[in-house]
This record gives sequence, structure tokens and C-alpha cells, in this order.
Amino acid sequence: MGISWKDMAVTNLRSGQPTMGLTGWAAERLAEMTPKVTARWSMSL
Repeated sequence: MGISWKDMAVTNLRSGQPTMGLTGWAAERLAEMTPKVTARWSMSL
């Protein structure tokens, strides 16, 4: 089973820049795949 869209949310910073927040299994999977630092992504829609 894959990651559910219910575990992801796009919100905007005050500047209008979109950010993606992860919860549940999506957050756990990201933590397993990345080094033990804060992950930051830039994205364009």
C-alpha cells in the first residue's frame, strides 16, 4: 500500500510560498528515507 493523500497537506507561508506537511505513514516513511536532519522542500505548482 502506498502513501495516502490524506497524510499530505499543502499550505502557504505568509509570503505565499507553498509548503507540504506530512503526517502519519508519509512522515514516517520520509524519516526512514532521509538523514536525521530537518527536511525542507521547495515546490512549484
